Amino acid sequence: MSGPIPTTIASSRSLLFGLGLAIAISVCTLWFLSGSLVIAVVFAGGVCAILLALAVQNRVRSKPAVDTLSAPDWAVTLAALEQSDAAIAITDRANRLTCANARYREAFGVEHVPPHIDVADSIQFELAALARQAWRAGKAQSDSLSGTAGSFEWRLSIELIGGSEDYLLWRFSRHDVASLDDVIERQISGPVARILSRSGMEIALVDADGTIRSAGSGFAERAVGDPQATLAGQDFVSLLRSDDRERIFFAREGQQGTPETCVASGSGPFRGGRCR
Repeated sequence: MSGPIPTTIASSRSLLFGLGLAIAISVCTLWFLSGSLVIAVVFAGGVCAILLALAVQNRVRSKPAVDTLSAPDWAVTLAALEQSDAAIAITDRANRLTCANARYREAFGVEHVPPHIDVADSIQFELAALARQAWRAGKAQSDSLSGTAGSFEWRLSIELIGGSEDYLLWRFSRHDVASLDDVIERQISGPVARILSRSGMEIALVDADGTIRSAGSGFAERAVGDPQATLAGQDFVSLLRSDDRERIFFAREGQQGTPETCVASGSGPFRGGRCR
């Protein structure tokens, strides 16, 4: 058994029936008064064309827009940004901070909106110039921005995003800058130490309390008999001995070895020591 006809469908059918009846009566009346069938048919065709155009226009107006972009869902955006190892922020054309992940908040704080972050004024000027370039060209980047502490640098990329290109995405990637002591340590354990050893000079990097941080292969061979030995963490003085004439020898070699002259150089928490 079929169900009842919906009210909207019944109303539409009644409207169409009444409209068709009115058109038929109008055509017949025009035919009777003019005595011309051609005029009546042309009139009926014109009325039908007008009604068809109105129906199409009404359908177009009532169709929902599918191309309209919705407002950004910043909760979803933030969840995606939290997966990145970089410090990321998003700003709008009014330079307001619309979104920032935890790494950005930890590094700069939400009170600092790029380009006005906690760096030197010269860096802020560079950031402002990069932002203008990104608004014009769609992207900009810098491979070296000094951090506030001076012990690290930032690599920055800026990208124009959004359906209407109304936002800038700032991506700060931090990378540590090798300190002078790190450079010296690598050199001591590398080819420089071997060259010095051939000339009769052994070298080690010692911190302020006398603990060895790094030593050349020649120093390690004379101190413990193994050029590949890692002496880091050992007491520098414990590897040496002196006689009653204040001559210094490697403890392992004793007085049978060659007397050494130890010279300390450098400043700060680490000092370089060399024996010859």
